Order: sequence, then C-alpha cells, then structure tokens
Amino acid sequence: MTKLKPFEKWKTQEVENTFGISPDYNSPTLFSWLQANYPISDRKKEALIEAKDKLLKYISFYNEADISFFFISQVMICVDFIEEKYRAYAQLPMKGTLIDVDGNEGEVNGIAEMVIARGKQIPETPYFFLNEYKPEKKTGSESDPLGQLLIAMLVAQHKNNEEYPIYGCYVNGRNWHFVVLEDKKYAVSNAYNATDTDIMEIYSILMEIKHKVHLRLNLPFSVPV
Repeated sequence: MTKLKPFEKWKTQEVENTFGISPDYNSPTLFSWLQANYPISDRKKEALIEAKDKLLKYISFYNEADISFFFISQVMICVDFIEEKYRAYAQLPMKGTLIDVDGNEGEVNGIAEMVIARGKQIPETPYFFLNEYKPEKKTGSESDPLGQLLIAMLVAQHKNNEEYPIYGCYVNGRNWHFVVLEDKKYAVSNAYNATDTDIMEIYSILMEIKHKVHLRLNLPFSVPV
C-alpha cells in the first residue's frame, strides 16, 4: 500500500484527479443546508455580535491560532457541540485508506482542525469538519484550504461507508465557505463574511449541522438559549 502525502499538502485539483471527484455547482444538499434559519436568543445574539465586532477590529492582526481561540471557539460555544453522545474534537489526528481512480490503495493521514463526531472520548463517526487559515494575508500558492478540507472529508466518507453526505467548512480570515461532499461530487458555498450580519447566518448553518447530528443519533433537539 502506498503512503500518500498528509492532508496539508493536497491541492484541490490533485484531490479531484487522484480520487475522481468533481464540483457540483447546483447541489440541492448544499442549497437546503444554507437555507437554515434558527431563532437566536438575545443572550446568544449579544455574544455573536461581541465576537463579530472584535474580529472586525483585530482581523488584520490575528494569526491562525488567534482566529481559532478568540473567534471560532466563541461561535462554536454559542452553537454548543458538546453533548453526551457526540462532541467537537480539536486538532484531531486522522488516517484512512483511499482508492484512487486507477484502483490503487493509499494511506493518507493528517490533522483535522476541528471535527464534530460521535463519541465523547474516542471519535467514531465524523459528521462535520472545520479548517481555519491565516487572515487578511497572502497565504502563498502552497496553501489550498479547500484541497486540505476535501481530502479529510474523503477519509471520513470512507470511514462512514458513504452512507450520507459529509459536511465541512473552511475559514479564511473573515470568510466562511461551507462544503458538502456527496458520493463523487462536492459543492462549495459563496463566502459568508463573519465581520458583518452574515454571522447570524453562519450560526444558523452550524445549528443545522447540530440538528442533522441529532437526527442521525435519534436524540431530542432544541435550540440553545
């Protein structure tokens, strides 16, 4: 079995060519996900606005760790992905075996920035991936957030036996792009700007992921207050 390069070295075109996936510009799954519209309590709204305003003020100075700690974590706390049967895992090591377009097996591994997965200690079934990147700066041709996200999502798809879509998001500075991988097709949303009113849409889109996880695990669902 061939050992393939780690997640952070993959570019989108390489993932497409190696594993035979292609973009879908009219994905009903992505469209439906992005229509999510959940009520937001006053307390949550205040927290999101405060986080948004600080991001707007400091976005030019934050590095990747700053964005993750001071902003993304605040949004994820509002949604609350910590539950008894699943939770958010940060800096999760992952590896898996993938089959390329020629039928050859290869092992790929890497670190997923954040994964929502079944299990409270050991991640079992991955549902959603989030990768974040440095803000407001030229990241260089070597950086391809979509390619790095897609290869991790392919590993999750294989682990889940392709039973349902894999959802993801990559954050580049203030911009959030939501991604769906379904069979051999992937779809990417337009950017949602977290420094303006898009922050409320980002919250609802993430809440829809929580709803989907609860449906799959047959758990009661309610919007956090």
